[in-house]
Order: sequence, then C-alpha cells, then structure tokens
Amino acid sequence: MLHNDTKKISIDINANDGAILRVMGLIERRGHRVISMHSFMPSENSFKLEVEIENGTPRQDVLIHQIKRLGDVVDAKDLSAEDLRAGMQSTVLRYSRHDVIHTD
Repeated sequence: MLHNDTKKISIDINANDGAILRVMGLIERRGHRVISMHSFMPSENSFKLEVEIENGTPRQDVLIHQIKRLGDVVDAKDLSAEDLRAGMQSTVLRYSRHDVIHTD
C-alpha cells in the first residue's frame, strides 16, 4: 500500500552478487529514508525490487537517474508517478466559470 507521504520505485536488477546491496547503499548514501523494500526473483538471472522511500528527502528528482546508472540495474521507474497518471486519466473533471475550487 502506497502512503501519500512516500514514493515507490520499481527496480529491475541483474542477479549478480551484491547487486541489491549496491542499489540500497546508493539510496541511503543519497539521504533517502527507506520505509519498505520488497524483492523477488522473476527469473534465475534477475531481481525485482520495490522500494518505498519517504517523500521530502533530498534530490528525489534525480534518484531514479542515479539508480539507472548502476552497472547491474536494467531499469528503474517511479511507480508513484504512474499511479498518479493512471488516476488522473480515469477522472475527468469539468468546471464552469461559476465553480469554486477549495484547496485545504
């Protein structure tokens, strides 16, 4: 379950010795607080990680780019952004000039 105050990242990694530790080490060295981490092996040659980090930690805008640069990483993506886009696509809001929008 994704909380509003966290960001969830999906990472595909080659199953090499120490690969998960290198990814987790990068995340922590960059000052991100890991809330949860789940891993599984979809094949004998690969790992899939889902890491949930606390929002508001430094430089989240470049974290996925930095993760992708690691040698064992095949792909990394922000699942939070995908969830947000999916929610926005499924909800169509129409306003007239008489509508009042309150933000609290």
